[in-house]
Amino acid sequence: MNSTSLHIRFGRIFAGSLLHHPSYFMHKLQLTVLFLVFCGTMIHAQPGPDKLTVAAQVIGKDTFPVVTLKEFRIIEKPDPEAEKNMIKLALLRRDVRRVLPYARASKIKFAEIQKQLALLTNESDKKKYLKEEEKGLKTQFEDDLKDLTTVQGKILNKLIDREIGRTSYDLIKEFRGTVKAAFWQGVAVVFGSSLTAKYDSTGVDKNIEMMIHQLDLEQDVPPLPELQ
Repeated sequence: MNSTSLHIRFGRIFAGSLLHHPSYFMHKLQLTVLFLVFCGTMIHAQPGPDKLTVAAQVIGKDTFPVVTLKEFRIIEKPDPEAEKNMIKLALLRRDVRRVLPYARASKIKFAEIQKQLALLTNESDKKKYLKEEEKGLKTQFEDDLKDLTTVQGKILNKLIDREIGRTSYDLIKEFRGTVKAAFWQGVAVVFGSSLTAKYDSTGVDKNIEMMIHQLDLEQDVPPLPELQ
């Protein structure tokens, strides 16, 4: 049988099977390909620029070429709602990644401040020390924090509570007094945020917690800012 006849016969069988039983044909084709990869005979073609050696199987009087297919996956197209959720999670990952280093740096700085305050017995010395620390932190981080979006600011407030165990309101109240804390809480409310918001890793903030674990696992957290 010449090459042209072989292709014609193979094409007829292929087309007929596909038209009548497409799902059954695909299943049989997969099994046939796998079987023939191991059990097929070899057809040795004559050397030439358009000739190659392929596996084949003889069925009756017909010889069929066998081609090993690369693995592929058929994935169902996501519905619009799923696509929206994927976009939201991607944006959340970006925002968490942006502010997580600052939250973790705040934990380190808070521990340093607490340690230093424990060494000071005079209230005036403590106030002086806190003002100096506040001035230094403002000089170092003010420009960076100004670039945060409102959403990133909300997440940062939550992550501060996650890292330190104290809300931003509690920290301001402790170091600057109730009046200052109330003032900044009012400012936060105007921008749709709250300094009193607690971090809830298993509730409303579970997606944030998931992103943190992913970032840590993938070692994709930016380095912590250097503290002065």
